[in-house]
Amino acid sequence: MNKEIFYYFFGFSNISKEIDYLIVFFAETFPYIVVFIFGVFLLYYFKFFSVRSLREIVFLIKKDWEKIVFAPFSVGFAWILSSFIKEIFENPRPFEIFKDITPLFLETGYAFPSSHSAFFMALGFVVLFLNKKFGYFFIISALFIGIARIMAGVHSPIDIIGGFVLGFLVAYLCFLFFKRL
Repeated sequence: MNKEIFYYFFGFSNISKEIDYLIVFFAETFPYIVVFIFGVFLLYYFKFFSVRSLREIVFLIKKDWEKIVFAPFSVGFAWILSSFIKEIFENPRPFEIFKDITPLFLETGYAFPSSHSAFFMALGFVVLFLNKKFGYFFIISALFIGIARIMAGVHSPIDIIGGFVLGFLVAYLCFLFFKRL
């Protein structure tokens, strides 16, 4: 079933240069835009845009230090943990398994779980725990990134699903941990 779903999504690539450009944009460029928006969201959420002095910055950090640490820690931990898990499973990428696949760009290393999916799903749930309205945007962005990476031929659906599950679990467990502090 993993193979059939992969071929369904990969079937959207190599149809036209415009579609391939969009797939590569969502798989490679859009993640940087999402991280930038995440940074702006954090500055907005923690009211750093309204700070006028160093004393106010120190006050904000002391007041909300758990939430301030929670956000980057969760997404960073999801990325690092997925990298370790990849070394355990040693799952090859689709273009290494299926010889009829020419990916839209090359990726190196093992595929399962997708570090991009783990990172961006953790990011989505971190924001969801802080602010539901913005959280939905980031979760949908994670879905776009994951699907685009399947369409590009660098991940199979199970890699993406594994990354999503890992990202959610890391964000949720970190949320519970930091909530107790």
